[in-house]
Amino acid sequence: MKNLSLLSLLIFCSLSLNSIAQTSLIKYDVEIISSSPQVWNLADLETGQIIELTDISFAADETNMSEQSIESLEAFANFMKDNTGVKVEVRGHTNGIPPHQYCDELSQARAEAVVSQLLEFGVGKSQMTAMGYGKRTPRSAELNAADRKSNQRVDIKILSL
Repeated sequence: MKNLSLLSLLIFCSLSLNSIAQTSLIKYDVEIISSSPQVWNLADLETGQIIELTDISFAADETNMSEQSIESLEAFANFMKDNTGVKVEVRGHTNGIPPHQYCDELSQARAEAVVSQLLEFGVGKSQMTAMGYGKRTPRSAELNAADRKSNQRVDIKILSL
């Protein structure tokens, strides 16, 4: 009888934690646009929109982008150079495993790495800010490795057009 009660308690706790994880996520509207298209269209964007740069990736615990990531930023850089009135916030995010301070520092450094690369492509510094959100804005509950990977991302918020 004790084993049955313990099993029931474990199932209840597991279901409760899963429910809490699902309901505590911060929700936001995201239109996913890969950074690999050659054409970014100003008419398709609006202030406040968040665009995920799906081709940007970093090795675990690193701030250096892959060569493919750098190449994929070029189309966005060209768009920004052609539309100097556009202002964006480059936003870094991490998964929820490490401590908050580590996640904050890593996500900030990754956002700054993207901004640095865009500067190298000739985008104006006044058009961009970098902000690390750490693990504060997850997209998924991190119940598995794929969920954690989806929370490790860089996106861009359109501040003004």
